[in-house]
Amino acid sequence: MNKPRVYAAIAILSGVLLVTGSRLLPIVGSFSGRTTVMDVLKDLGIAAFIFGLFNILIDLPGWKQYFEERIKEIIIQQEYLDGLDKDVLKLLETNVLKARLDSSSLDERGSLHNFVRDHVQRFLPLPFFEDAHAEVIYEPVSQGALLVTDKVSYTCRAMDGKIERQMKWKAVETAFREVRGIRFHGTYPAGHPREGETVELAKAAAGERELVHRLEDMNAIDGMRIGLVASYVIDEHKMQVWELERPVKGVEVTLKFPEEYTPSFAGFLPVQSAPPTAGPGYFHFRYVDWTLKDCGFAWQLHRLPAKAKADRKPPPAAAAEPPKEQRDQGTGALPARV
Repeated sequence: MNKPRVYAAIAILSGVLLVTGSRLLPIVGSFSGRTTVMDVLKDLGIAAFIFGLFNILIDLPGWKQYFEERIKEIIIQQEYLDGLDKDVLKLLETNVLKARLDSSSLDERGSLHNFVRDHVQRFLPLPFFEDAHAEVIYEPVSQGALLVTDKVSYTCRAMDGKIERQMKWKAVETAFREVRGIRFHGTYPAGHPREGETVELAKAAAGERELVHRLEDMNAIDGMRIGLVASYVIDEHKMQVWELERPVKGVEVTLKFPEEYTPSFAGFLPVQSAPPTAGPGYFHFRYVDWTLKDCGFAWQLHRLPAKAKADRKPPPAAAAEPPKEQRDQGTGALPARV
């Protein structure tokens, strides 16, 4: 039984009875206030009749579908959502996820949903990086010390029309013996009037251990390829850490070092990745998924015993390093290594 239609039929019947009663009242007799009672009964009857008729109409398949479509259109319109306050939007989002994921306990205290909402969602509207490449080249410079050259590049992607505001590289005091040079450059993306042109953005003065450059004149260029080249001296067994301060989609790390060394390498990542490629003097790691803030990599070079060096095999023929044009395609200031 269709309850709305039953209620509508009762309303219509009540309306008819009330209107009829208001007409019959003068016949019954005269009493004080008769006109007022008649008017009230008539108005109530007309209202009940119209209410019942309206309910029957909107419950008809055509009208019902029309109103459902209109309500859905209004609710999913961005203008409607923009007018809701934050608490209502948070509740709406949670209810949508409960329905989509079929979980009524999704937002219970201590749930993963609450953690993601409080600690991950805040990064969604921020500019991000993609296709990050880091080439780290080691050369012996003195007993127990290595000269390191970083070549890092990444593509800046805009959110709300803006890319990352600034580039920064800083040498931690206890991590480096000496900093020999830091410079930033950028390459304009496809579709830009200066497409493919690479320009130097900033260069540190001799002896400086930090370089900061604001991208004010490039802040609205989505797809700008930003880069960093830094050279410094470290102790040969110094552990290095690359900690990411922004979400990044796709990261590659290539280490080149003298063959008397071998690396230990670890990635702190949210998704399991493919195993690295390694051989004498060469190590390459590729991660294709998203990283979040505070994800990153750590590695350390170890000097090989003489016998281990002699027994090492060359890398497989398929393990080719990335093309030179890709490795040198721009460099970019991801967070400084420790």
